[in-house]
Amino acid sequence: MSNIDLVSEWRAARAAFTPEHRQALLDLGVPASLIILFPLVGAVRIATTSDTYQPAEDGELAFVTPVRVDPDDAPIDRLYHPSPDAITRGGEIVDMVAWNPVHPDRWALRIGAATSLGHADSCSERPAPVRRSPLSWLQGGALGIVPLTRDHLDVQIILLSLYSIQAEDAAHGREIRAILRRPSSIPPIFIPSAGATAP
Repeated sequence: MSNIDLVSEWRAARAAFTPEHRQALLDLGVPASLIILFPLVGAVRIATTSDTYQPAEDGELAFVTPVRVDPDDAPIDRLYHPSPDAITRGGEIVDMVAWNPVHPDRWALRIGAATSLGHADSCSERPAPVRRSPLSWLQGGALGIVPLTRDHLDVQIILLSLYSIQAEDAAHGREIRAILRRPSSIPPIFIPSAGATAP
């Protein structure tokens, strides 16, 4: 269990978010409601180590988005519901994801607890939007889901839980198809025979 105070860090990131940051995101097509009304972005200077980050006064400037779990969701879901109702209830922050719009496909988690950002209804027959990055998730109105994990099997589990998938474009659809077709790694299997021992 992490002793990092995610709520305090989120408040600090919101306090550090300037009008210039807001304008930069508006220029990138992020809806104003997700920046102002239901704030989903803060700012922080960070240093990254592997797939996680820590605040650093002399670090690189990054935007940060909280990953929340709604109190009414099953504990297995580490997803953030973008509905106003869920935001009002203030689901628990389970992690935060730092990202830079210059390299939107690169991000780092604060504690490494989150496997995905967003929400997708696995029971709905409507295609669930799957996003490439936190930035494209915000640009799409915080609808759908972004796999945040780098673990291939975890990404497969997330994608296979969906009834159907809406990719961002044809190239993204091919990327998703390749992930789902690639076999998961399995341990070697040994069959004992008379007089033989498994290595």
